[in-house]
Amino acid sequence: MKRRKFLTYGLAGSALLSAFPYHLLAGSRKVYPHDRVKLGNTGIEMSR
Repeated sequence: MKRRKFLTYGLAGSALLSAFPYHLLAGSRKVYPHDRVKLGNTGIEMSR
């Protein structure tokens, strides 16, 4: 791959990623490291 093609594809990829709506994938609440979560089928509660 030539340098010009590499730069063109890199700029095109970064332009597409900058237009991506990340807020649609974000969770509805903020996650903290001290939150308690249940692990799988066992139901054991642990902090993150």
